[in-house]
Amino acid sequence: MELERIANHVGDLGAISGDVELIKVGAGTLEFSGTQQHTSNAATRVKEGTLLLNRIAGLSNFRGSPLFIGDDDPGTPAATIRLGADEQIFDGATVRVMGDGTLDLAGYRESITALEMVISNAGGA
Repeated sequence: MELERIANHVGDLGAISGDVELIKVGAGTLEFSGTQQHTSNAATRVKEGTLLLNRIAGLSNFRGSPLFIGDDDPGTPAATIRLGADEQIFDGATVRVMGDGTLDLAGYRESITALEMVISNAGGA
């Protein structure tokens, strides 16, 4: 499933389930909010723009692992995952931040299993 948002936020998409890889493209901000638990076990990739995780604290957005931020593709916009509340990422997740990616905790708390920082020609993670 590829999601693109050019401008502004979108809100609650409902629950994402099944083994469908979620790919965020486009320079805008996509917001996950609401009260439904995502149950997808597939990877999530933010290639461009910002994915704002803003569900009820403790209601994780991603059950699958890994979570990729950035793609190191020259010429594409930077990628960001930003928290809007505490504990938005499944505790068992592995988060991989590429050279053109940013994990912005925005002052919130987050617990994950592993954080991988990849330094590449696109810059520093």
